[in-house]
Amino acid sequence: VFDKTGTLTRGDFGVVDITPAPALSANDVLQAAASVEQESEHAIARGIAYAIEQPADVDVNEVIIRPVSGLN
Repeated sequence: VFDKTGTLTRGDFGVVDITPAPALSANDVLQAAASVEQESEHAIARGIAYAIEQPADVDVNEVIIRPVSGLN
């Protein structure tokens, strides 16, 4: 598959590596990101959400999907 930039890709997104801030673990960052991204319809967001089996119980009160801008 060629993406919109003309780059040849498989079309599957996933997490390859995580570099967290010193006070966080890679798992903490992935769980928080997956908790938010599971609400998104974007292909990259799905790749993040699928990277973890059970997202953390992060207090996500409301997710607003804004096309072109991402999640708020």
